[in-house]
Amino acid sequence: VELNSFFKGALDQQIKTTSNCAAPSSTIEIKTFEDNLSVYNNDSQRFETFKKTYENFCYSKDQVVAVLSKFIHDREKLDAAKMLYFRCTEKENFLLISDTFSYNETVSELKDFISKQKD
Repeated sequence: VELNSFFKGALDQQIKTTSNCAAPSSTIEIKTFEDNLSVYNNDSQRFETFKKTYENFCYSKDQVVAVLSKFIHDREKLDAAKMLYFRCTEKENFLLISDTFSYNETVSELKDFISKQKD
């Protein structure tokens, strides 16, 4: 419990960067973020915590997949993926996260979202 509050404090202290992420955050930082998401029993609680802290990091494509894997349902995964897109250092490879989703319809929604960002 003390360790979690320490990490939470450290996250709160970090300066939020702009969406122009040049390099991904460290593996340890992302793993701690994943662990914080894993403590919840449902996606709605998980997503609330995600929204409060995801901006503290920059993500590689593989780190995006790791974070999304903590969500159970495509609905929350897709919402999180859309938010993570702007913090991803590999936007050109972002569609490679498609295997994370259970339904083709969700993948189509992600493709539509990404195509609108390039306009």
